[in-house]
Amino acid sequence: MESTSEKQKTLVGVFHDLPETLKAWEVVKKIASGNGEKYSYDCELILFDELLEINKGSRFCTADVAVVDFSVREQCADLSYNLGVRMFWEMTNSIIVMWDRDPNQTLIVKTQVTPNKYKFIPYSFNEQGQILLSDDYGQNQVLFKKKFKETIKNLQPVKRKHMKTFFHRDLRRAREQKNNSDLTKYKRELKKFERMIKETPEKRKKYRLRLCVDTTA
Repeated sequence: MESTSEKQKTLVGVFHDLPETLKAWEVVKKIASGNGEKYSYDCELILFDELLEINKGSRFCTADVAVVDFSVREQCADLSYNLGVRMFWEMTNSIIVMWDRDPNQTLIVKTQVTPNKYKFIPYSFNEQGQILLSDDYGQNQVLFKKKFKETIKNLQPVKRKHMKTFFHRDLRRAREQKNNSDLTKYKRELKKFERMIKETPEKRKKYRLRLCVDTTA
């Protein structure tokens, strides 16, 4: 049995305020909450426009698991950038979900964004409104919730302290020890972290390929 003092793992979902995508989020939240499973996450929904808020942006970057919906084409570049920031901080448990309405766009995301970096779960809806796994860009009778549950169950825990927590801890230590050199260093690093969250969409587009699509460079 896990210790009650152990910090609750966090899952942040970035979804769009469309009825269909919010329905997918409700499935994600219900499964991630555990319901008797060995895993259990404290879930938070962040809408796309809220990622520019420093507190919410930093929670996204430092969450144990991020689930990002790529259903709106115009927002994919910014979302890719934010996933790249997570990858930069070695927060590797990120899942991309996508309402499969355009096979060409789904193929682009599958082949150019997700290979070897993120789990990818495209979904669609049947006539009864059930969310299905969209397999090979056609309707498949496997339910989306079954695939998501399998995916999150098999995630490997990232044994790494959250970067923002790490910075604040060392900032406090530097203040207590009155070590001006360390204090300057960690203030600089924290400002760098915050700048990455607040950068303009133009800068995000400029750097998204380096940070996300080609993180091995």
